Amino acid sequence: MASPSSPFQIARQQMLADLLLQHFRRDSAESNTLQLYRLLRDGILQEVLPPGLRLPSSRQLAQDLGVARNTVIHVYERLVVEGYLAAGVGRGTFVLDTGPELLPGREPAAAG
Repeated sequence: MASPSSPFQIARQQMLADLLLQHFRRDSAESNTLQLYRLLRDGILQEVLPPGLRLPSSRQLAQDLGVARNTVIHVYERLVVEGYLAAGVGRGTFVLDTGPELLPGREPAAAG
């Protein structure tokens, strides 16, 4: 995996910033938690946020978006439980490969 400061990793992190800054709206009727969850999940499923991408810390993302840190923590934890992210204390939070055959409860597309 690329180091967090490599030009490749920085470019990938910029994709996340662009996605969130373009689409996250604090004044939306949708709750901040649901909106952030949906944006991250959809970005992962559409591979806008590719496998291996290190996400910002909950503290940093909360500050960038102007939301409570608990909002980000809750979303990250939900995405970990659902198999979209992997997290480790002191390691960071990373996007997992979400091919249909890898996520629980999702059937791979039929070959044919």
